[in-house]
Amino acid sequence: MFKNKGSAMKSVSNLMSNLQVQAKDLQTKASAKYTGYVQPSHVTHDMLCVNGAPLSPEALDILKGQKNGLRVLRLLEGAYWYDPRSGWFGREGHGPRTVLDAGLALGEGKLQEQCSDGQSEFLLNGRRVGRKEAKTLKLLGMPLTDLGGSLWMDRNGSFGAVGDDKVVGNFWKLAKRNAAVALLVAALFVITVDQLSGLADSSGDAGGGSSGGAADTGSSSGGGTSSSTYTSGAACVTSFENANYAAGGSGNLGLYN
Repeated sequence: MFKNKGSAMKSVSNLMSNLQVQAKDLQTKASAKYTGYVQPSHVTHDMLCVNGAPLSPEALDILKGQKNGLRVLRLLEGAYWYDPRSGWFGREGHGPRTVLDAGLALGEGKLQEQCSDGQSEFLLNGRRVGRKEAKTLKLLGMPLTDLGGSLWMDRNGSFGAVGDDKVVGNFWKLAKRNAAVALLVAALFVITVDQLSGLADSSGDAGGGSSGGAADTGSSSGGGTSSSTYTSGAACVTSFENANYAAGGSGNLGLYN
């Protein structure tokens, strides 16, 4: 009896050992597949491109110097879009992932209308937003339809209708109205609730002026959008391929595209 029990225990032990080996092998393969999760110190400028243009070493230093820059650099390497007027930043083909300072010189590329693969009828600083993003913005209280479907937003989060400098509202103040909404938006932009509150408190009532009206043109450092035929920025990443990026892995929390 004890001999049979010992044999059974030995068989179970061998089975567990085999399962542990298989699990470790799967983890190794998964790590090899998702090579994009790298330490910020290991990121080089040729791993990233922004608004369809390669990131220069100087631009990478600027990105690393941002409060949320290290969080951005922990995302998958690849192609990103950056709205220099609002500071919103996301992975190409997806909605916003975080917020940076506005007006950063992150390359010569222009924000393109289809950079986040938006399918709604609404434009924000010339970027076509996704249906889920549009729904989220409406839930926050942004009157997208009433403003004609094309809005500008400045570095403070103030927004209005394109062609009119009048400030209609403020995104960060709308987000701060209640704790649940603040938590949702903070999670969406990968910032703390305290950071969100700081953005809302520092927004003031200023806005419009050169930030509003018709979209201007220029590079990432000067704002503007490009409505020409959309060209993906993925091809400008030359250092290595990323399986998850090529497969269209998620670049945000699923609320915005």
